[in-house]
Amino acid sequence: MRPTASVRKPPFLIVFLIQNAQNRESKVLHLKLDELIVAAKRANNQFVDVEDLTEAQLDHLAGRYRMIGERYRGALEDQADEVEVQSDRVEGRIERVAREVEGGGPSRGRRRPPDPPVR
Repeated sequence: MRPTASVRKPPFLIVFLIQNAQNRESKVLHLKLDELIVAAKRANNQFVDVEDLTEAQLDHLAGRYRMIGERYRGALEDQADEVEVQSDRVEGRIERVAREVEGGGPSRGRRRPPDPPVR
């Protein structure tokens, strides 16, 4: 005996409902984490019951945090560029000092600063 279409549909619907609930819970969890990251010491209490919001409200909040993230990402990229520039300067100084140590004095083309006068 073959199962009828009405017997096969409930398992499919159950799987669909479970998957939808899991996706929603994942989105909610990420929003709560975003709020904690942004607020750190003063988390917004409106996020305690964020599970009760509609999909549209969750999407609106997600957009808000996406914009905040993009703003901070730009600032972090600027800081990373500055750190890279400073790191290159330090590496250059280390190489220059290493050459001076190996050669027994200042590198070629650079004069050693004069000794301070003796009093």
